Amino acid sequence: CIGLQNKRDLIEMEFNFKEHLKGLPEYCRLIPVKGKVPTESDWRHNTYTLDEVCTKTKSGVGQVLGELGNGVAALDCDGLNHEENFEHHFGRSISDLPKTIAFTSGTPHRHQRLLKVPEAFWIDIKHKILEKDNCAPVELRWTGQSVIAGKHPSGRNYQWLKGCSPS
Repeated sequence: CIGLQNKRDLIEMEFNFKEHLKGLPEYCRLIPVKGKVPTESDWRHNTYTLDEVCTKTKSGVGQVLGELGNGVAALDCDGLNHEENFEHHFGRSISDLPKTIAFTSGTPHRHQRLLKVPEAFWIDIKHKILEKDNCAPVELRWTGQSVIAGKHPSGRNYQWLKGCSPS
């Protein structure tokens, strides 16, 4: 882990991850990451609970998506006017979505929302990027992972959107 001086620093960082992710649902499958990259080569088949991932060396924690992530999808809103794009495709405001865990790297107008998809619908879910002229894309992510805690490559820490932390 970058910047760790000794074992005491590792324990303090792990405590901070555990505190930051407190209240995360039990079904969440997590992986250690460095930047945005998984630290383990077989991460898709080697996922962890919160307690387990806190014992791993990392600069961040990722949530595994899709079937291997117990049905968690990510709605990635990636810039200015993403709300208009969402409404164009769904006929509803993004604010009409149910309250869920949502996080940002701190970059304006960018965030992700985690959605738990019932197993009966897993077969129908596919990765999709929704586009509209003069609007940022809105991406439904069903594969891979999303970093939900730790340091973003910009140097900022990931943070929960107001009212959208797991606790």
